[in-house]
Amino acid sequence: MQAEESLLRGRARRAYEWGRLRRALGGSIPTLLVGGMVAALVREWSWPLVLGSILYLASVALLWFGRSPGRSVLPGVVYGLLPLTGGVIARLHGHVCMGMSCYSTCMFYCVGGGVLAGLLVGRLAFKSDSPTAVFMSAAATALLTGAIGSSCVGLHGIVGMALGIGLGAVPHSLRLLGRR
Repeated sequence: MQAEESLLRGRARRAYEWGRLRRALGGSIPTLLVGGMVAALVREWSWPLVLGSILYLASVALLWFGRSPGRSVLPGVVYGLLPLTGGVIARLHGHVCMGMSCYSTCMFYCVGGGVLAGLLVGRLAFKSDSPTAVFMSAAATALLTGAIGSSCVGLHGIVGMALGIGLGAVPHSLRLLGRR
């Protein structure tokens, strides 16, 4: 009798976990689409598709895990669209000229978008009941999302965007430390 009950519980648990995994696999498909759209827009296939695939796998893992990290995936991806858009704009326009001087817009867009994303991630973490988990998962998905667009302008775009996210999150991280 107990063996049958244990077997049924095991089957129920596996069915439950498979259902959660299927939901995570389907719910993360938009992250693949982001990578594909950026690749098509800038006509560079390697890095946007690789980073989009990594973002997809990270999103699947976080959504499958659930709880606060799972709930942080969508905001992280949305916040990561800021530096992604900046990187794509920099790639398409390259530079801006004022008078006799021309300037590259790459670092401005990548770092500026990263700072905004970092501020938003920090704000999200500060408002949550488990700030560290929310911060880590939202920052990771924002960083990967932003890297898809920032990779189009090279490694320095990704580094600038990552530094921007880090700088943008500093004020909220300090507030979190003071809250403890």
